[in-house]
Amino acid sequence: MKTDIPIQVQRLNDSTLLCTYESGKTKMLHNSELYSEDCRQEYLEVEAQFAEQITPSEEPMNVRRQAAIRATHAEVERVLAPIRDAYPSSEIDSWPIQVNEARAYLADNAAVTPTIDAIVSDEDKRAFCEGLIAKADDYATQVGRTIAWRRAVHTFIGQASSQALNDFTPTFPILPGATNE
Repeated sequence: MKTDIPIQVQRLNDSTLLCTYESGKTKMLHNSELYSEDCRQEYLEVEAQFAEQITPSEEPMNVRRQAAIRATHAEVERVLAPIRDAYPSSEIDSWPIQVNEARAYLADNAAVTPTIDAIVSDEDKRAFCEGLIAKADDYATQVGRTIAWRRAVHTFIGQASSQALNDFTPTFPILPGATNE
């Protein structure tokens, strides 16, 4: 497997590098205790390899804002990954169908529920439907909180100064500019 090699590195702040790779992909690397040891190690390796070439970001504000938005989206995915990683994507794709069938069944046990019928037997059906709805509601709450955070961060990014963007690293659930006491 070919390794994607960094071709350009910009320092966004004291602990964040923006790397552009041969494939065209961009990635923010962080040297912070909030990130995994692997992430911090990759940061240190790239920083050492490109020490002479790293320049402070002098990109236009719109480019820097877009990079901050991409980093925010990556943080949203990181936050939701533990939930999503527990299931295959084909199962996740079926969640809306399962929830609709479960709600219909709990309202009327004669409702047609082909997906749920294929998953569980009749004697487990009510308990399965109740558990499914509870999990779906919990997931919806977590997604809702994450979307609310993302929207607030996007507002910050849209109004942020150049220095604020330089110092910015999206970290859920911290809101930039807010006092998080």
